[in-house]
Amino acid sequence: MMAGKILSIDDLQTVTKTGVIMRCREWSETEVHGGSAQKTSHIGPEGGSVTMPGVSISSTVRNRLHIFVRPDSGPEFDQTFVNPGVGVREGHTVSIVYVPNEGGEPVALVNHDTGKSRVFEGRVSSLLGAPPASPLVAMIGPLYMIALIPLHLSTYWLAFTGKLNHLDGALGRGLGGLVEWTLLNGLLIGLMFALGLLRPGIPAGLREGVVGRIRSQVDALLATRPAEAAT
Repeated sequence: MMAGKILSIDDLQTVTKTGVIMRCREWSETEVHGGSAQKTSHIGPEGGSVTMPGVSISSTVRNRLHIFVRPDSGPEFDQTFVNPGVGVREGHTVSIVYVPNEGGEPVALVNHDTGKSRVFEGRVSSLLGAPPASPLVAMIGPLYMIALIPLHLSTYWLAFTGKLNHLDGALGRGLGGLVEWTLLNGLLIGLMFALGLLRPGIPAGLREGVVGRIRSQVDALLATRPAEAAT
């Protein structure tokens, strides 16, 4: 199994497990959220309002599915889904598509008997990663920061010895402070480079490309009959 983030479409690898559901269990979990809120009521024929404390309550329902699947060969396995979006029952032939990156989470569920399927696009985003910065960019940050340290320290030395005031008088009032402010900001920029905050992000179109390739695989699975998929 391959570990690590997907940096390009070529990094995508999938594993498909197909078999007959021997046992399934479905249930729902409700999470209740509550908090204080302000409630405004209008009173009187001529308008007016009064604000009173109130309570705001909301809930989130998650449907869970736990299935035991017996493949045509190999040991029986089980899998749990949250909000699967595909109905199943015992005796149905299903295929589960896994991406072995980052722990092997299922990214698609196919029911060959009903022809229904779902790609869990929300899980794809967690599998993607940004390419590392080039060696040149990785070197610029630390070198830039190191180069600014003596300049920054010399500015403080001038301020401590009082020579920065003479610099202000010679170059213009407040110019010495401007020099110090510029050096400080340069130091922060160098630190940002060193921490990798300016590294490139996830390549444009990578998520759509990965989802599209998984959908193509799901379509190919749906094109097979249940008996063929299980063999």
